[in-house]
Amino acid sequence: HLLALPRDVGDAVQTAERHVVGTFLDAVGEYRPQLVGYNSINADLKILLQRAVVNGLSAAAFCRRPDKPWEG
Repeated sequence: HLLALPRDVGDAVQTAERHVVGTFLDAVGEYRPQLVGYNSINADLKILLQRAVVNGLSAAAFCRRPDKPWEG
């Protein structure tokens, strides 16, 4: 499933950084896709999360991690 953001480049709300970052992080948190990229953890994802903080977004679903049953 591919998603292009913003969907309407003429819409000021959709082109706002807060909306683009929030929509992306919400979609990744909901669908849990396999993200593939070069140095994504140390660059792209780190910057996205920093921009989420700057824009007052929580990104709770994106930051959720699976349970670790081996930790008891």
